[in-house]
Amino acid sequence: SIRESGPVYAQIEGTFLKRNARSLNRRFYPAETVEGMVSRAKLRIDTPGALPITMLRSHGSADGDQSLDVIGRITDVWMEGDKARYRAEIPSTIAGKDAATLMAGKFINGVSLRAVPGSPVIERGKHEDEELDIVQSADLDGIDLTLSPGIRDDARVDTVQIFESLDPA
Repeated sequence: SIRESGPVYAQIEGTFLKRNARSLNRRFYPAETVEGMVSRAKLRIDTPGALPITMLRSHGSADGDQSLDVIGRITDVWMEGDKARYRAEIPSTIAGKDAATLMAGKFINGVSLRAVPGSPVIERGKHEDEELDIVQSADLDGIDLTLSPGIRDDARVDTVQIFESLDPA
């Protein structure tokens, strides 16, 4: 399927965060923080000319600014109950096809949010008598594949739709 945005090989949907989530790295995401992140991400997606919210094959790719490790872009975000949900397009590149194949086969289904550098405002505090880093605000820059999601039971790829091959053969 060729869309306005160019060749798209697959579309995926899933959850990247939920209200009042506690991550394995001891960060707590209050409901207001999650809702604010979703609304600001939605605005960025809907703003013509804004930088895309990307999907990388791993968080490590972001550390080295590995542009060719982009395997998708987020096209929508929304709240569904307590869950922060996303939809992404996967391009018809070798990396995109490999990632879509691994996700469709359930070889990889974990994701992890990536915040805009410098945007997480974190304050040390208590939640349910546990000392945690409480995320007061953060802006979404990407949702990356990972083998070990920080939001262990919820940050996932739920559905993968692979479109017909773009190859003439």
